[in-house]
Amino acid sequence: MTAKNPDTTDTTSRPGYIIYKFTTVGTGDWTPPRSGRAHIFVLAGGGGGGSGNATGGGGAGGIQYANGVWIPANAGISVTVGGGGAAGSPGANGSDSVFLALTAIGGGGGGNLAGQDGGCGGGGGNVGYAGGTGSQGYNGGASSGVSPYPSGGGGGMGAIGGTGTGSQSGAGGIGTAVHTELLILADAGVDSGGVRYIAGGGGGSSTAQGAASAVGGFGGGGGGNGTATAGTANTGGGGGGGQAIGGAGGSGLIIVMMQPGGLFTFHG
Repeated sequence: MTAKNPDTTDTTSRPGYIIYKFTTVGTGDWTPPRSGRAHIFVLAGGGGGGSGNATGGGGAGGIQYANGVWIPANAGISVTVGGGGAAGSPGANGSDSVFLALTAIGGGGGGNLAGQDGGCGGGGGNVGYAGGTGSQGYNGGASSGVSPYPSGGGGGMGAIGGTGTGSQSGAGGIGTAVHTELLILADAGVDSGGVRYIAGGGGGSSTAQGAASAVGGFGGGGGGNGTATAGTANTGGGGGGGQAIGGAGGSGLIIVMMQPGGLFTFHG
């Protein structure tokens, strides 16, 4: 298999630790240069937003993590960083990210009908369709069955996607801030006053009948619109639903924060 080395290696942000960050989409083998215990953070790619009238936002990529995992030196470890799903009718699911036994599930695509299931569920589209189910995060929001048919927002890792109501499509669910300390050390996620959010859902589209588009969930979710915005790269954010063209989902990432030797004291 092709070698896959970390995109960045940081030995200074936290004395006594090495922070390896994988951000390039794809699969390959990593050979750790030393052994130690590590905190592992795995984020999948976000789902693509729906393309077309009254389409839902994409769901954020799922997250898996583990603490104190033993990483042996010179052992080939298969690493997969998942890409974001393409926009479409419906939007495509994001791709899974994998490290050792941890598999983060790609976000569900935004629906032209029902939202797609995924790590976080995609938003529902068209006329009164449900959002997708999130297996590791929150569900997508439903679309409205009443004109002007606002669509649902994609689920985030911090909250359910918004439901289309009145003349307003649903916003993407906010990302999670649970991993703030690690994300600051690894320079990842989206900052808000010293708190880092990641894996926000995409906002629902505008509609030809007059419903307004919605913002993406804070933490990398793309905004809905006539032509929507994509989820932010390496946040696993869902793409926004687009009345004309949806936004692609944001790619995932993997962080390995290792303390060489057998001792491990980080729990962020």
